Amino acid sequence: MGNKVSSDNAARQAQKNSNMDARIKFVESRMNTHLEEEGETQKTDVVDGAPMVDLINRKKKMPILDRTASCLNVVDRIAISSLPHNYKYDFENLVLEGGGSKGLAYCGAIKYLQEVGIMKNIKRIAGTSAGSMTAALFSVGYTADEIQDFLGGQIADVFLDHKCGYCSLLPNLLSGYGWNPGKKIFKWFGDKMEQKTGNPDITFKEVYRLYGIELCVVVTNLSQMSTEYCHPKTTPDMSIRLAVRMSMAIPGVYKAVKYKRNGETSVYVDGGVLCNYPIHCFDGWYLSMARGDSFIQKLQPLSDIPKLYEKSDRFGTYNSKTLGFLLFADSEEDVYRHTLERRVGVGLPEKPAKETEIYLRCIKEKLKQNRAAKEHGRVINAVNTFLGILKKHNLDQDDVIDRGELEAAFKDTEFTNEEKVLLFGENVDFSATFNVLDADKNGKIQFEELIEFIESTGVCFQVRFLGFRGKPVKDLGSFLDSLQSTLLTNVKKVYVDERDMARTVGINTGHIGTTDFKFEEEDMDFVVERGYNATKAYLQYYIAMNNMKPKTHSEIANY
Repeated sequence: MGNKVSSDNAARQAQKNSNMDARIKFVESRMNTHLEEEGETQKTDVVDGAPMVDLINRKKKMPILDRTASCLNVVDRIAISSLPHNYKYDFENLVLEGGGSKGLAYCGAIKYLQEVGIMKNIKRIAGTSAGSMTAALFSVGYTADEIQDFLGGQIADVFLDHKCGYCSLLPNLLSGYGWNPGKKIFKWFGDKMEQKTGNPDITFKEVYRLYGIELCVVVTNLSQMSTEYCHPKTTPDMSIRLAVRMSMAIPGVYKAVKYKRNGETSVYVDGGVLCNYPIHCFDGWYLSMARGDSFIQKLQPLSDIPKLYEKSDRFGTYNSKTLGFLLFADSEEDVYRHTLERRVGVGLPEKPAKETEIYLRCIKEKLKQNRAAKEHGRVINAVNTFLGILKKHNLDQDDVIDRGELEAAFKDTEFTNEEKVLLFGENVDFSATFNVLDADKNGKIQFEELIEFIESTGVCFQVRFLGFRGKPVKDLGSFLDSLQSTLLTNVKKVYVDERDMARTVGINTGHIGTTDFKFEEEDMDFVVERGYNATKAYLQYYIAMNNMKPKTHSEIANY
């Protein structure tokens, strides 16, 4: 029986290897064809791991600074050789995550979408928090350059309108649940809408009628404890600037918005509290304007309303024509960041043209983190060695280590003196170590006691299980920042899944974080350029992963 199982496993592994070889050969073949289509002739091997120096040197427009040539796989190589201007795309919907000052990156992203002809096909655009403001401005015809000019001024004076410093904090929190009244941003945004449309309170229905754009602004209804989607289908007569003000009402930072609808008054706050990245909003029937997707048609029978309102029912059908944008700074953790940053080119430029105040502060913090990370890495390696040796000498394989087993582990030559000193201090001996680990003094080391000691060295098992670091909480500002990050990180797991990464542009805004409103011109240019390059990199990988064919000469001529 054992031989048969082993034989079956070997056969399955051989089949997997064969399939992988076939896939590699296919992609390599596609690489050759792709280079010919782009007008290139391949001059180097594309066997996995071979150098691609000639190819990279020929593509000076896409310098490779964030990954070396030897690390590139076949898909990377196809991607960096692709020229996105030469292809047609089916994208019709855009989704912008919230992100405060990081939203400047959208100006660069939209610029690139305009260059490759995608923006003229966009019919629907959604956003949360600061992303909703950008989405709304685009929906009425503002260009990326115009929005960059708006946000590049003294935007802090518009976003932050509390008076008397910290003296106003408690009174404003008690009266309106937020420090900043938000009146300035409400007026500023209304002025911008009026300049383009003639009406500061233009509604979702009017924008749809005048511009043919379905705008969606995501808000959180605290009274109903739910996410709401403001859209020409759901809230046709709502003022867009009111919806944007709701979506930007970060709890504690901005005054919450009260709004009466259908006879009931609800309290609204930042859409990011429950859904900061609404990549799903144009999936399914819920926001579809098609006749067959009307509420009268879909919300029947009324007895099934709870089931019909489930996310899986309203947004169940995946829409491949949606393109989303996700933002994160160097100092922030995101559950999908590692996946999105694997695309070559997303980390360009490496730094701003000038070492600005925010950049230097960020670099100083990074140096401290790197030193701490190096020391932390030494401790982790020592802990790994110690646990491995304990496992080897735990002969009865239970969750208890007795004195004899610990003594054997200490005498094991694999556990070096340097590692012993790192974990247990100078002049360490076996007896003293046992006494330290045996916290309840019962003569045995329980698993819980071992974990408690290990975590006292700075190795947190929960953090390593979750895969990202926490955020220090030192004052009110960091408390609110950590509170928001906690919500965003965990709520994202509810609304976003792995398949959404195929339709997501990940933009690392570097040293610019959510609340960095007081920035210099070089900071702004840096973030905009990051957005531009990340969008370009995404489209290059989209071409490679979808085996796309370039436009014909006549299509290029007619563009």
